[in-house]
Amino acid sequence: MKFFLAVGLGLSIVASAAASNAIHWGRDYETAVKAATKSHKLMMVDMFTDDCVWCRRLDAYVYPSKEVLKESGNFVPLKMNAEYEGRTAAGVYGVEGYPTVLFLNSNGDLVYKIIGYCPPAVFAKKMRLALQAAKSHSG
Repeated sequence: MKFFLAVGLGLSIVASAAASNAIHWGRDYETAVKAATKSHKLMMVDMFTDDCVWCRRLDAYVYPSKEVLKESGNFVPLKMNAEYEGRTAAGVYGVEGYPTVLFLNSNGDLVYKIIGYCPPAVFAKKMRLALQAAKSHSG
């Protein structure tokens, strides 16, 4: 019995650690705006399409990286499929290629944009640049 409890506890700890090693993407724009307004954070909007190979590489290799995970806490993350729920946003923000990651304030103003795939260290650096751009944008 103790063995099963120990295994169960061990699995719970591993599951908790795995869950904290992922960006928790929202899927609803209005909910993200409310969260950004409340937290005073930028929204990080991943615009993707289902057939985008580089979008899948971003999901598989960049977003789970330590440096990107660390920076992601500074943002309200939102994923929008540009062929469906994100179609209007893609037009409004001039998204023409994928992946494109938009950094928006809670008013919906574009503060920074990452176009295309970047390796993790470069992506994390651009996330920091988005924060710097937001500071100069607001003041």
